[in-house]
Amino acid sequence: MRILFATSSLPRNFQAAFASARRFIFDRLECKPYVAGHFSDITESARSEVTASYGEVAAGCRIVFERDPELTQDLLLMNDNVDCSAVASGMLGNLYQWLSMKHCLGLVLEMEKEVGHFDWIIWARPDLFYLSGLERMSRLSGDALYFPTHDNWNGLNDRFCMGRAELVKRRMGIFDYFVHKWYPQFHSRGVWNPERVLHDFISKELHIKIRRTRVSFGKLRAHHATRPCWDLNFRLNRRNIENWLESPIDARVKLLFMPLRTYPKDRLKGVPLDLLQKAFLKR
Repeated sequence: MRILFATSSLPRNFQAAFASARRFIFDRLECKPYVAGHFSDITESARSEVTASYGEVAAGCRIVFERDPELTQDLLLMNDNVDCSAVASGMLGNLYQWLSMKHCLGLVLEMEKEVGHFDWIIWARPDLFYLSGLERMSRLSGDALYFPTHDNWNGLNDRFCMGRAELVKRRMGIFDYFVHKWYPQFHSRGVWNPERVLHDFISKELHIKIRRTRVSFGKLRAHHATRPCWDLNFRLNRRNIENWLESPIDARVKLLFMPLRTYPKDRLKGVPLDLLQKAFLKR
């Protein structure tokens, strides 16, 4: 099996993010993966840290740091009917995330020309703090894309997915789908968020089957990670969760007893990073 870990966007709080990814993702893989990363430009020392860290766990790396481009006004105005609580700072952040993913896809295609075809791809944002471990990928069905059971917001969690390489590469093309098809045709249907766009892309445009992974995480901020929002319908309806017996129940229990802190900006309940590290990075 040949596995690629693809990652893109802004690597916030990278030491904590990578430590959790190493324990819960990289150390659980059945072979040493390749890594492709496209990131916003950061300081030289931070670039060295990111490159060296991924180099330790990878069979081969292709990592690019690039300044975010200036976006045209027509792109920035693609926000009619958007749920403002989901994109508090407007569409700029989401557009940059999707565009970085598109550039990361270009790196994946370049790597395949050099090292050969990948069997599975994991794509993830680089600013996640993982709370539970990856399944054995050799035991998963290759007929679907796998998404987390939390933070779907009536769509699909847009921070992590995995599956057969050809399926993930198609998923990584969401920028062009949003700009050229989804927004022009569908934004007027009602209030929407990026997770709903992703669900439409996967199920209605690409017609790819959706399955669930037990991987769970919070999104890192300066000193906190957001608390996962567990979707009630997935917790009660297990038909589409193949690995439910290995679901992150310990993670949920630990989070319940951790002190809460509210972000003033987006009102998402978070968990202090020092508590997360003590609870989830002990070996």
